[in-house]
Amino acid sequence: MEDENRKYNQEKLISHEVRCYNCQKLSKKHIFTTRLMGPNENLPYGLEVIKYEDIRLGTITKRKYTVWDKKYVMNKGFFCSSKCGVIYANKHIENLQRRGKTISPNPNGGGSRVVDMNHKLNQLKDKKW
Repeated sequence: MEDENRKYNQEKLISHEVRCYNCQKLSKKHIFTTRLMGPNENLPYGLEVIKYEDIRLGTITKRKYTVWDKKYVMNKGFFCSSKCGVIYANKHIENLQRRGKTISPNPNGGGSRVVDMNHKLNQLKDKKW
């Protein structure tokens, strides 16, 4: 379960702009700040400079860049926020229920394991040997 939390509850980097499945908000640019760089150091290829700031350390001047790596980010997988993910999931379940589909909270299908086991035991009791 913890692996699923980590897998589905983290930022998702995407090569193109997408929309949140619930609110249709566009994904944001993946922007980050680099370490301090000297005057002769070059930025890695493919980064677009958004802004920069010169920082003076004694007699040496270093530059800190804010860059975009030409990727986009969705904060919570396919959704812009946890709230959007929960709203979408609840709407989806309500739609399934309206169409008469049975929904189980157990990811493996069926009800809880205890209910499944009791059902199997009752089948065995009724079976004629």
